[in-house]
Amino acid sequence: MKVLIVDDSRMYLSMLDAYIQDMGHQTILANSGKEAIALYQSDEPDLILLDVTMPDMDGYEVAQHIRDCPRRVWVPIIFLSALVEDKDILRGIEAGGDDYITKPASQVMIQAKVQAMQRIAKMSQKLIKTSAKLQKANQKLQSLSLLDGLTQIANRRCFDTTLHQEWSRAVRNQTSLSLMLIDIDHFKLYNDCYGHQQGDACLIEVAQTLKKHRKRPSDLVARYGGEEFVVIFPDCKAEALQGIAQQLCNTIQDLNIPHADSPTHACISISIGVSNQTPQRGSNQEQLIKAADLALYKAKREGRNRVCYNDENIENVTPS
Repeated sequence: MKVLIVDDSRMYLSMLDAYIQDMGHQTILANSGKEAIALYQSDEPDLILLDVTMPDMDGYEVAQHIRDCPRRVWVPIIFLSALVEDKDILRGIEAGGDDYITKPASQVMIQAKVQAMQRIAKMSQKLIKTSAKLQKANQKLQSLSLLDGLTQIANRRCFDTTLHQEWSRAVRNQTSLSLMLIDIDHFKLYNDCYGHQQGDACLIEVAQTLKKHRKRPSDLVARYGGEEFVVIFPDCKAEALQGIAQQLCNTIQDLNIPHADSPTHACISISIGVSNQTPQRGSNQEQLIKAADLALYKAKREGRNRVCYNDENIENVTPS
C-alpha cells in the first residue's frame, strides 16, 4: 500500500515514515499542503496521513482539495493534530477525513489506525472490482438482449430502437434514410423439403452473409421475423441502393444452397424491397417500413429473386 504522509515537521515526518515502512508499506513524503496535493494527483496513494497545522495551507484545506479531485477510488485520510477539542475533530471529519489521531501518538496507535484503514481500502477495492464485473455482465446481457438467438445478428428490438434513433437524426440533419426488407424465397417449401434443422442452418448462413456484406459500420442488418431480414442505411445515396441490393441478391444466390422445391431457382434466393426517404418533422418511420414492404410485395409478385425500389412517394407501388 502507498501511504502519503504530510507534515511540516521534518522530525515527525521522519518518525511517521519509519513507522509506516516498518509495516511494509511504501511511503510518499510531503512537508507542505501544496506539495501534498501535487503528490496525491501524481502518485495516487492508497492512504493519507495528514497533519492539520501547516503554514501554507492547513490540513482541512488540503483534505477538501483532495476530495474535490476526480478519482475513481476513495482514499482514506487520517488527520494528525495536537488540536484535541471536539470542534477540531468534527471539522476534520467534515473536511473529508476518515479518522483523527491526536498528537503525540504512539507507534502502536498509528500502526493500528493504518491497519484498520488498510482493511477498509481492501474492501473498497474488492467492491470496485465486483462492481466492474457486474457492469461488464450487465453490458453483456444488454448486448445479448439485442441479438437474435438463432442467427446472432441484431434482433427486432434492436432494429426498432435503431430505426427510431436514425429517423430522429435524419429529421434533425435533413439527410436521407433507406431501408431494405429481404425475404428468403419459398422458405416454407425449403423447410418442408429439408427439415427445420437445415432450415435454421440456412437462416444462419444467409444472416451472417448479409451482415458480412454490409458496406459501413453504421448500416444495421437485423432479423425482422421468420425468414425476413432488414437493413438500415443512414444517409445513403438513393442511386447506390439498387446496386447494393442487387449485389446482395447475387451474393446469396452464389452461396449455392440447394433448394430443389423452389419454383424460382435451384438454389436459395432472396427478394428485396428498397425504400428511401428524407424524413420530415411530424412524420414517422412507419412510412419507410411501409414503402419497403410494398416494394418487397412487388418483387414477390413479379417472380421473386429480384429487387424492387420505392422512393419518397410510397403510393407508387401498390398491391394488386
